Amino acid sequence: MDLAVSNDSDSNISVLLNNGNGTFTTSAYGSFPGPFKLVSGDFDGDADDDLAVVANGVGGNGAYVLISRGDGSFETPVLYYTGNQPIDIATGDFDGDNHLDLAVTNQWSTVSFLNGNGDGTFQAKSDLPLSGYIATGDWNGDLITDLANLSGNTIFLKTSRAEGALALSAPAYSVPEDGVSAIVTVNRTGSSYGQTKVRIKTSDITAIAGSDYTAVDATIVFNPGETTQTYSIPVADNGVHGVDRTFGVTISAPTNEATLGGQTSATVTIVEDDPVPDTTAPTIDPTKFAAVDNYSGTPDRLAGAAGAIGEPGAIVRVYRWIDADTDGVVDAGELGAAIALGTSDVDGTVPGADIGDLGPGTYKYVVSAEDAAGNESPRTAAAAVTVTLTKGLAPDVTDPTWPAGATLANTNVTRTGVRLSWPAADDDRGVDHYELKQDGGLIASPSAATLTYDVAGLTAGTSYTFEIVAVDAAGNRSAPLAATVATSPLVDPAKFSAVDNYDGTPDQLAGAVDAIGRAGATVHAYRWDDADTDGVVDAGELGAAIALGTSGADGSVAAVDLGDLAPGTYKFVVTATDGAGTESPRTAAAAVTVTLTKGTAPDVAAPVWQAGATLSVSAVTYESLRLSWPAATDDRGVDHYELTQNAGTPIILTASTLSRDIGDLAASTVYEFSIVAIDAAGNRSAALTATASTLPRPGIAQPPEASGENRLRLLTLITDAGSVSLTPAFDMNVLAYEATTTESRVTLNAEPLSPAAVLRINGQSALGKLPLAIDLAPGKNVVQIEVQAANGNIRAYDLTINRREKPPGWHLLRRYPRPLGGSGN
Repeated sequence: MDLAVSNDSDSNISVLLNNGNGTFTTSAYGSFPGPFKLVSGDFDGDADDDLAVVANGVGGNGAYVLISRGDGSFETPVLYYTGNQPIDIATGDFDGDNHLDLAVTNQWSTVSFLNGNGDGTFQAKSDLPLSGYIATGDWNGDLITDLANLSGNTIFLKTSRAEGALALSAPAYSVPEDGVSAIVTVNRTGSSYGQTKVRIKTSDITAIAGSDYTAVDATIVFNPGETTQTYSIPVADNGVHGVDRTFGVTISAPTNEATLGGQTSATVTIVEDDPVPDTTAPTIDPTKFAAVDNYSGTPDRLAGAAGAIGEPGAIVRVYRWIDADTDGVVDAGELGAAIALGTSDVDGTVPGADIGDLGPGTYKYVVSAEDAAGNESPRTAAAAVTVTLTKGLAPDVTDPTWPAGATLANTNVTRTGVRLSWPAADDDRGVDHYELKQDGGLIASPSAATLTYDVAGLTAGTSYTFEIVAVDAAGNRSAPLAATVATSPLVDPAKFSAVDNYDGTPDQLAGAVDAIGRAGATVHAYRWDDADTDGVVDAGELGAAIALGTSGADGSVAAVDLGDLAPGTYKFVVTATDGAGTESPRTAAAAVTVTLTKGTAPDVAAPVWQAGATLSVSAVTYESLRLSWPAATDDRGVDHYELTQNAGTPIILTASTLSRDIGDLAASTVYEFSIVAIDAAGNRSAALTATASTLPRPGIAQPPEASGENRLRLLTLITDAGSVSLTPAFDMNVLAYEATTTESRVTLNAEPLSPAAVLRINGQSALGKLPLAIDLAPGKNVVQIEVQAANGNIRAYDLTINRREKPPGWHLLRRYPRPLGGSGN
């Protein structure tokens, strides 16, 4: 909190800015003739307090306004003239515009009002003839600042005044009884300056406060600028039909010098909204009621036709009447319990309801109808309905039905017949039989147990429509299942197709199953040149007959050469001749269209190496070597080569590459290489292989001369059933062995006597592949094991493994193998 002090003797204002620690920093502003009274307020609407001071010294004639810069300093004082040597100043919103104004008392004569513009400036003064000191406040509660003036020993209050005339908007108002509230409007005319209040009060006329409406004695407030106010007066809805009621409304006693207008009272009418009560019961016409005589086991029903009840929405009931004394009058105790039939419709119909599964006979029911107002028609003999029931057996009116997805299926279609089949239909009392129609005519009535039928005597190449329905004993019929079947033609050109052979090979024509509708027929084809393109086989358009052979039992025709035709589209008319020499027509309907492309025959030949070709090794160092090979040949050209090192990932080389430098090798190490030639069709040549040893690294002692040891130290065979004996027993110097087993797989293991030697099994490197699983075919299986010594010498061991079939019941005799290296019982 900061401080501001007017200094009379120093003719200035001191502003003390709070340092926040109990100390202040002082600044002086202005030069005024006797600054006397100081006030603060936000004159420019920036939320910072500004200052205003009156100068009472000689030459003082107004109020000085200092506008804050927002940083603790102020603009140059601005003088607003009020009068000679003012003695007091106060702030307030005297004109109700939400901007601070100034009131200044001039030397005991007048009070000048400076109305603020809201931007730190003020309008020219307006004077009131007052003297003495002043204070401000809102003493009449109208939100506008009032003025208190001390003169002598008396305080005078100058409250803000209001203007305008207050009046009701109309002499009469109305509201429906269920309208919740009556709305009364009071208008303010002439002027809306200032706040004023007016009293509003109600009074009974024919309406009674507390039962018809809520009494009101209240105040309506008009704030500055407001010209219309409404007031809600609650009304009560008693739910009972009556007459309209009225009450009065009066306004009075406006405040702050506002006046009353011409319309100070009005009448409010509460308009009755409840309907005239219904006291008349619905009428009943018992002749419009009739029973539904259902069959034994099914409840009978009673319903009313149009006009049965005289008004809609009535609740209709019937009471069984036993006229015990046969006097035709409904006496006490003669009516049974009520049976609800439902509600009457707009045309007077009654939907009806079950009245019980009654026995045959005559019954009486008294009908009554009750409307929404609770008026019920009399339960008298005049409202009685007589019902006569016979209770016969319910007729069968239910049609047989097919299972979901049911179809009339056709199989065994031939040139003259077809087999039809269908699923069993369902019926509540059982299917009696089926009726099968061909092209609309009945051809059979199979029994309910029959679900297939063979149709014979049909014509080849003809379409027929078949339809079947299920029929029960009452004659109810199911929906039909239908099928359209075309018999096989005598000649079906769609079943013929060409074998489009390659250039240099005759093309062929063959017929599939049912190509010919008769077995043993002699089949010919005639090349057809439709010279006039009219789609009709004319004289001279058919070539010589080409014998296609005899149709098989299934109507097929074996493929026969047509000649090595050029690419293009050809037509052949096919005929069949029976044993009597009758030939089928040579027409366009029997024409087969053949389109030939005559492409190149597929490449199935693998590339080959020239006689004596080898994969050569040269330029061997301790870390590299060079491989070279001759060009392979292929009937359509070699596409590329694949070079493999130690059975690793192949290196792809172009067909023109015939050598390859291999680097990054280890010194004194044996490597195996193979190369394969491949053509564009993926055909692969036999592999050329080579084994090479790199030289020792320079500076390292030379190893002893390469060993020529190429014998095996170990050769074993093992199956799931145990070890397999070799004949003769293994000896490193014996080169041929036989073994016999009934198992389909054997595991081979072999070890060379020299660690430097290399093994190959059936021409493939065994490096990293041992022990090796071998699948056995029945009979003899030959395995060759090559041992290549370090100096390149090769020794071959031949192993023949005979696989025999297992005897019957072998699984009962099977012995489980002993664990390797262990002993068994």
